[in-house]
Amino acid sequence: ARVHLASIGHPLIGDIKYGDRKVNAEWRLLGVQRPMLHSRSIEFRSLPDPLGHLAGKRFLAVPPSDFMDILSGRGWRLYNRGV
Repeated sequence: ARVHLASIGHPLIGDIKYGDRKVNAEWRLLGVQRPMLHSRSIEFRSLPDPLGHLAGKRFLAVPPSDFMDILSGRGWRLYNRGV
């Protein structure tokens, strides 16, 4: 995903391999120390045994605190649990 986003002009903030160096330097001043990428959810539709018990399950993950701090510090809409 990182390389594909960069190839269409949307590099991840904080991505030192595929990101924009100038943009990353600006964000580093705001405390960004890693790629700002988060997977909100994952769902397993079907899985073979021994993982079959996970079929149909969906797991949600709240973004890490550093991610949330960056968003709120910029005045961006914060993550809403369950949305």
